[in-house]
Amino acid sequence: MLEAFAETGIDREQLLGVDRSNIEEALDVVSVPESAVYDVSESEYVRKTEVDEERKETRCRGSKTGWR
Repeated sequence: MLEAFAETGIDREQLLGVDRSNIEEALDVVSVPESAVYDVSESEYVRKTEVDEERKETRCRGSKTGWR
């Protein structure tokens, strides 16, 4: 099969490559954990959602006056 397509100019990697959308569809219908298919790592981070600018300014002023 690969030889037949090679004569047409279609790259071997195109025929043997994995289509990520097909993998996603397969994961939706079978009970294979995502970690068995992909390299999965977890990371934690803090995300600031709201800042009280007035309180922040007051605290900063208090810090500056306390330092000598």
